[in-house]
Amino acid sequence: MLWAYLDFTQLTLDLSGSERASAPAAVYNEQENVIVQRCAEAAKQGIMPGMGLAQAAALCPDVTITVYVRDKEVEHLHSLAARLYQIASDIVVITPAALAIRLDNLCHYYGSVAATWKAIVSELAPMSVNFAYASSWSVECARVLAKANCNDIYTDKKAISAALKKCQISHLDLDHSQRSTLHRVGIFTLERLLSLSVSELGKRFNNQTIRYLTAVRGDAYPTYLLYRPAERFVRHKDVAYEIENTQHLLPYITALLEDLAVFLRLRNKVVSDLSINLYYRDQAATTVLVRSAVGLSNVKQWLDIASLQLENISLDAPVISLRLCADELQEHDAANQDFFQDRHQYFAQKQLMSRLQARLGDHNVIVPASGNDHRMERQTESGGNSAADTRSQWLPAIRLVAPAPLTTPCHITFGPVRLQTGWWDEKAVKRDYFIAKTQSGEFIQIFRNARQHWFIQGYYA
Repeated sequence: MLWAYLDFTQLTLDLSGSERASAPAAVYNEQENVIVQRCAEAAKQGIMPGMGLAQAAALCPDVTITVYVRDKEVEHLHSLAARLYQIASDIVVITPAALAIRLDNLCHYYGSVAATWKAIVSELAPMSVNFAYASSWSVECARVLAKANCNDIYTDKKAISAALKKCQISHLDLDHSQRSTLHRVGIFTLERLLSLSVSELGKRFNNQTIRYLTAVRGDAYPTYLLYRPAERFVRHKDVAYEIENTQHLLPYITALLEDLAVFLRLRNKVVSDLSINLYYRDQAATTVLVRSAVGLSNVKQWLDIASLQLENISLDAPVISLRLCADELQEHDAANQDFFQDRHQYFAQKQLMSRLQARLGDHNVIVPASGNDHRMERQTESGGNSAADTRSQWLPAIRLVAPAPLTTPCHITFGPVRLQTGWWDEKAVKRDYFIAKTQSGEFIQIFRNARQHWFIQGYYA
């Protein structure tokens, strides 16, 4: 087996956009009172991980501090795993900020380890994340090499062994007491440690540590819990600065919608309802519901609807982060689309409804629908915000609320059709319906009642 280990050394900074800014920035862990991440500009000022906040502020007074939140970083890590799941099947998520990817079983698809690794790097490039990496026969060994910043993809066992011998004891996942035990007997590098037999290791460590060390040197291969994408889409994103204008939220929403598109594409699903939660510093969050009349997965289509929705709201306070959720996934209806059927008009109608609802509100958009009555005056009623019933397509496009006397000369082109109904509510009708053409070329629907009086019922478009 050959595993690649990716250690995202400053994931919080990368995904907040602070790394791409010119000003120095750092991530501060409040529980441990230490700096855990810093950008290149902050490193030039002398700020290092493990440093206290007061010392960091003394070295660089204008440093931008972001509070470290483990849950957010883990969520970002899962979004990276979901993106890589498009090209790799065996992925191990190592919280809070590392991924392991098996490479050898992908060579069948990409041709070589080098081509596989190139595909992985290309998939991560749009995310602009920094990471140290290495490859080895096990996840544990690859992790040690990545911690040592080897930044190389090894395929030969001799090369892996040579690189491993140069690593320090500090690169192992051992606690302070275990490292001190090794230092007391003069073991500072892995070359000396890995030369010890299992019996010698058993004198100094417990069984769990022995299993770990044997995995590092390739004597044992543990089993790993592989990543599988969740069935519910939830993504959180911090903004680089406090946002007071809703239009400035669109670049961040676009990034979240791109993640959603990947999520839906992997499952061949669509979604018709999204919720965008806007978070403020000192106030309760605001939830913006974005709906489409038809299930969508396209980023541009969702962005058009979301931008219209955001135009109608005002922010209670500056936004510091936002979250996009999609709970109810729908089946993609591509299998039911007739090859010879033009569905452009159908989807154009659905998209128009979505845009109108986003602009005017769900309750302000209604569509005429067919009533459950054969009498023409009662066949039109106010429907919900769905499309009109296709059963009404043979009826006139414009139907009068009350029939008007026929006073225009016309020529009958179709009919008669007898309609005799309504006996149950004492409003019975007995009519003969016709389609007629006026002298100006208009087609109208007319009828003759039992008294031989003529009326206009509606107009055809």
